[in-house]
Amino acid sequence: DVPAITPPVQDALLVAHLNKLGIRSVLMDAEGLRTTVADIARAVVECKPLAVLISTDHVNSADVTKMAAAGETAKAIKGLSPAPVILYGNVPSAYPELTLRQESADMVCQGEPYAPIAALLGWLRSHGAGRELGSGEIRGIWAKYGDRIVPGEHAGRHDAIDALPYPDWDLVPPSQY
Repeated sequence: DVPAITPPVQDALLVAHLNKLGIRSVLMDAEGLRTTVADIARAVVECKPLAVLISTDHVNSADVTKMAAAGETAKAIKGLSPAPVILYGNVPSAYPELTLRQESADMVCQGEPYAPIAALLGWLRSHGAGRELGSGEIRGIWAKYGDRIVPGEHAGRHDAIDALPYPDWDLVPPSQY
């Protein structure tokens, strides 16, 4: 239970950006849908995704409060889907190695996700999830293979903010919040 449920504006912006690039993306907001982690994990599996991105924060909520739910969601999805799970947000960005060691994620994005996530999804489409990402191969993406962590550089700031589309409000209808 949470005292307030707010739209995940950052996630809607990322999904709109990916869709604009031709990378078909879906947004599932467990809080907004008032559903469980198990239900979200089952819905994700039905989509047969190339990868699963899990946000650990929103513009209007503290990142640390979202980490537990993000970790539970990653674990539930990893138990059902072979798709790589990627965490992004303030905590994974600040502590990429620690996040990979403590959470059930295959990768984290360090820095703003727009360019790194688009590059990673293109890489996965070309190479498949079976190939290992090399150190620094995609700026901003850290990966975990067994106990081995493959570091990535910080992605930096996304300066082309005027090129980003507006969030797709159909994905997070205000009436839902």
